[in-house]
Amino acid sequence: QIEKPALANAVWACTREDWSYLNPQINANNNWNAESLDQTKLPFATANDPRSFLDSSSFSHSEESTRSLKKSLGSRSVSSRSSSESVGQSSDSGSPMESPVGTPFGSPIDCPFGSPVGRFEQQQSISDNRGKQHKEGKLGKASATQPTKSKKSGEEFEDLQKATDGQVVAKKLKQISKQWTTGREPVGQVQRKVKCLCEKVVEVTPSLTTSDVCRTVDALAELSSRDSVFRNCLASSQDMFNALAMHACKPEIKSLLTGRQATRLIWALAKLGIQDNNLVKEVSTRMMECDVLSQLSAQDISMTIWGMAKARSAHLPLLEALAHEVVSKPGLLDEFEAQSVANTVWGLATLGVRRDELMIAIADRTLVGGFLETFKPQNIANTAWAYAKLGMQHEKLLAAIGERMLQPGFLSTFNAQDIANTVWAFAKLNFQNMTLMNNVAERTLQPSFLSSFNNQNVANTAWAFAKLGVKNELLMGAFAGRIMKGRSLSTFNAQDIANIVWAFATVGIRLDGFLEAIAARLQSGLLSTFNAQDIANTAWAFASLGFRKEGLMKDIARRCSQDGFLATFSSQALANTAWAFAELGIRNALLMQSIGDHIMQYGLLASFNAHNIATTAWAFASLGVQHKRLMTGIMKQMRQTAFLAGFNTQDMANILWAFATLEIRNPSLLAAIVKHVTQPDVLSTFNVQALSSLCWSFAAMRIQNEAAMEAIGTSIVNTSLIHTLSPKSIGDLSWSFATVAVNHGPLMSGVAQRVTEPGFLS
Repeated sequence: QIEKPALANAVWACTREDWSYLNPQINANNNWNAESLDQTKLPFATANDPRSFLDSSSFSHSEESTRSLKKSLGSRSVSSRSSSESVGQSSDSGSPMESPVGTPFGSPIDCPFGSPVGRFEQQQSISDNRGKQHKEGKLGKASATQPTKSKKSGEEFEDLQKATDGQVVAKKLKQISKQWTTGREPVGQVQRKVKCLCEKVVEVTPSLTTSDVCRTVDALAELSSRDSVFRNCLASSQDMFNALAMHACKPEIKSLLTGRQATRLIWALAKLGIQDNNLVKEVSTRMMECDVLSQLSAQDISMTIWGMAKARSAHLPLLEALAHEVVSKPGLLDEFEAQSVANTVWGLATLGVRRDELMIAIADRTLVGGFLETFKPQNIANTAWAYAKLGMQHEKLLAAIGERMLQPGFLSTFNAQDIANTVWAFAKLNFQNMTLMNNVAERTLQPSFLSSFNNQNVANTAWAFAKLGVKNELLMGAFAGRIMKGRSLSTFNAQDIANIVWAFATVGIRLDGFLEAIAARLQSGLLSTFNAQDIANTAWAFASLGFRKEGLMKDIARRCSQDGFLATFSSQALANTAWAFAELGIRNALLMQSIGDHIMQYGLLASFNAHNIATTAWAFASLGVQHKRLMTGIMKQMRQTAFLAGFNTQDMANILWAFATLEIRNPSLLAAIVKHVTQPDVLSTFNVQALSSLCWSFAAMRIQNEAAMEAIGTSIVNTSLIHTLSPKSIGDLSWSFATVAVNHGPLMSGVAQRVTEPGFLS
């Protein structure tokens, strides 16, 4: 089929007796004769005379021609059936030129319900009649060792339609599921058959036994997973699923479920994409009975948890029972193989069910010598993802996963999804492994590999590198190129774009052309799909990189001002959005007033930490926007016990600068702040720039506290970093001490030395 497609066509034509494969111009009725065959150019690759393979007088296979054809194909076997015997035997794609790689030429491949496709379907009745003649002719004398004849088109389905017994229907459906191959029938025909099939299942459901129910649902799941057309058609068959679910919940049916049957039932629901909480509850209740629970193997447990997660239908009591069973039953945990481990933890994480004892036990099982060697890349990725999703920090497990990934050649077997999930997990748990991240970057940058990343893979991987503080300009540049290629950027969704620009800003990589393209994409209407976190991250990223796009920021302000939208912002999102506008120097008084009003109206200050308080106050002061209610609320929040201890040096400098700039006076709070910052253990944490800002704020608010100014001056001198201060900071420092009339000799000497340094005044 690959090396010699013309020969494959010829073989197909022989086994089908459908000569249109050799010449599309032959009419659909196959009304041709020896003369037309002479005029037909048969594209055989191994013979000069095509008719040496065909008996042109009888238009059938002779034993001699079959032997000749076998010889030309070497050891490959070739069926010598007539066309009536060939109905239902076809490749996965309908014609020999379209058959999938790896399909042996002579292998009988079942067609769904025995129906052919393409040109051969148009000639079915004629081929069947001709097949009857062959049956009485040469092929009727075929050896008794000839393979058993397949049923003609539709016979399997007809048998199922005629059945009135539930057991027969269930068995027939299971048989069909094993024979089904994708793409053998037109969509319309599949739709009709699925409809009839569902009606038949509904009809016989009352007579189904426990085994029949499990066999039926299992067969439907198998068919659904094999064929997307079948799955789509099945999606509208709610009546059938309701009937099966109600029947399965009957006491006389449910009570006979074995552990394996219950497991397969939940698994099948997941494969079918059915969320039926009541059925899962009833089956789970049965599984919790001692006689059933004790039957469950490690694979059963992992399939059950995976099934509930996939169907988004959890039964917490069963999950608790399964977790206890795994931890307490001797030897059960040792039965877990790599796939079972990955499925179990993935299922728990997807359901958001964290059971520390179980997760620790599974991690210990995974760390048993040599066990991690059996994990495939997807097992590794899903396991790491699950622990991160549940916030389970298990450093030994992560270290072992890192070592496994760094084994020679193993990382090259990871696909894009595996890479993205694993590094996301390491970043989420803030687990540093620089060697691994460098190797992941090298793997990602390999030719053609980056092109296999989908949008979310790109966003998550970039986010992970940034979250871990790994600045790899080559990798980030490659990501930018991948995003900018063709129309790729237009396919990225809001969250992906927000995460990507956040990643670039976090590692401090500014690519103006890339940011211009991102801004244009956002202004094309995509901003309307952004949620609060996306808006905040995007605004923060552009501000952090100092990339000022007034049009974009106006659109962001407009989006924030939409009815009810600010109510979806977290305290951090509000603070970061306000900070972004202030950092870029874009004054939007209406937006800032709305943010202040929203914070105070809903009492959100209680959820603000020290950093958010300082950032918000600094933003309002920087833009010169007065909001007295907000500032009064901030001062009240800061007077709470131990709240001041949450401020770092930069936050404290910023909040004092904001109070001074907005001319806010609160003597009791300011006295508490002065007392707090002048403590030796606190003052020693301030850098020289923050100390300079502190002095200016005290002076601007006319805080007459000579002891505090002396302490700050001494601290600045002791840092020995006064020579690093900018002209503005030197000017503010000198002005501050002069304003409060404090003469600190060593400090003033240091200022004088700094000012007289060559080039400083220029």
